[in-house]
Amino acid sequence: MGDGKARINNFKDKEWPILPADEIVKRARDSLGKEGYHVLANNCEHFATGCRYGDRLCGQEEAFWSTATLGTYKRRGGPFTLILN
Repeated sequence: MGDGKARINNFKDKEWPILPADEIVKRARDSLGKEGYHVLANNCEHFATGCRYGDRLCGQEEAFWSTATLGTYKRRGGPFTLILN
């Protein structure tokens, strides 16, 4: 294994409440065996934030929709709520 380093990125810890540890573990276990991976709608970052905070968020998805909509995308509710001004 050697000198490898890992970085913890709990990027919403200062903004969102963190669920209790037993709830995080329950959410993770409830996800075992589920199918439906999608790079923008259901990826590992969605899984991690859904378990930790109870809300599924992916920074890559946010960046994609912001770029695709020329900056008019605003997250509200679920991952694919699109609000055009």
